[in-house]
Amino acid sequence: MTLSLSVRILRRISSYLTRRQRLLRVIEIGGIGCFFFCAAPNLQAEMNSAPQLDIPSDIPSDIPSDEKPAGPLMNPIEGSMGMEDVEIHPFFIQYHGIFFGPALKKPNAYQPTPTGGRDPNFPVQFKNFLGMGYQLSDEIAITPTAHWIWRPVMGQKLILMDPFLRLSHSQLIATDHWNLYGDVRFHFGVSPHSRESDDLGGIQTFQALSFVPDDEGQVIMSLYGSARYHFFGKQGRGYDLELYLAPHLAVQIVPNLAFTLLYEMQAGHVFGARPGTLDNDGTDLQLGLNWELTPGFNLNPYVNLYPGQSMSLRSSSLGMTVSWKIF
Repeated sequence: MTLSLSVRILRRISSYLTRRQRLLRVIEIGGIGCFFFCAAPNLQAEMNSAPQLDIPSDIPSDIPSDEKPAGPLMNPIEGSMGMEDVEIHPFFIQYHGIFFGPALKKPNAYQPTPTGGRDPNFPVQFKNFLGMGYQLSDEIAITPTAHWIWRPVMGQKLILMDPFLRLSHSQLIATDHWNLYGDVRFHFGVSPHSRESDDLGGIQTFQALSFVPDDEGQVIMSLYGSARYHFFGKQGRGYDLELYLAPHLAVQIVPNLAFTLLYEMQAGHVFGARPGTLDNDGTDLQLGLNWELTPGFNLNPYVNLYPGQSMSLRSSSLGMTVSWKIF
């Protein structure tokens, strides 16, 4: 009886640790996802007007790899994909990239609009985030992050964006099946676009709530949320408040491959507009696959759809996120 009881206890402990590890890995990659989704203004803001939440993904930076993953946030499941053997260091470097591609039908140098036209404000581009962080504890990390955009079309162009400092906690609430990740990000308005729009900087909060309904962890449901406030000078223009919400589903197919589904909603308040009024920036739906090629290196190709419009191959586009925990 004593041996049988001991075996049952050990199995129970092993099952608990497996669930906790999967939840934390979801936090880690989801944050990376929203890392790109929520971290900085998009190219339309860079070229034309107001900074907006940058949502592909993204999955987003993040529940970055130090936490999330995004994370959307960001491309959440790294699941139980072999990270058990990765040594943890207090210092880490992580990269997250997002490719915003052309339409599925008659692709060109631009991303499509929700109605299927060519969007002159959104050329095909790569967003890049490089974070060099330090683990203050097992759950808390601080990560200075550089952000830039590379546009490979129309003669190529490299655009420097505002850097930010992220303070994150990977387990604000943690149980067998639930995990709440949260971070605060401090954005510094030093890029040419921010100086032009009199954007002095900003503060942002990002949260990711994840739920694993079964002991195997083959299905993971998450909810990402973000709020960012911009501090403008007298000549400021654009959104001073940006809101983002995105439910996410990940279903493991094989140990290193998962089907992902992300539905994104965003809204913003224009600087100087009547308090309480929000512009609806629309919604999009992303169907993708998260593939862990090696421990710490993930590819998440996806198709982006606009469910609020008449969906077609002309309005749907290709995209991909790359998450790499360098060390």
